[in-house]
Amino acid sequence: MKKNGTLNGTINGTLKLREFDRSIIHILIEDPIITREELAEKMNVSIRTIQRELDDLKKRKIIMRVGSRKTGKWMVNQNEEKA
Repeated sequence: MKKNGTLNGTINGTLKLREFDRSIIHILIEDPIITREELAEKMNVSIRTIQRELDDLKKRKIIMRVGSRKTGKWMVNQNEEKA
């Protein structure tokens, strides 16, 4: 996963994300194998809130889950045209 200015520019500008969404994306970039439970704890919100945000980000094709449910990981879509 690239961690360059283009990705940060896309996350911070083009996609028009809320600060909460940007925080989730940055955590997913840093730790792609994080679980919903760990993410909820780290963000200090409920698992349901995290699930709702993840569902929205997936629907907007900003993130996707690849691999199996148990050993999968999160990927952030770097193609801003899909978002």
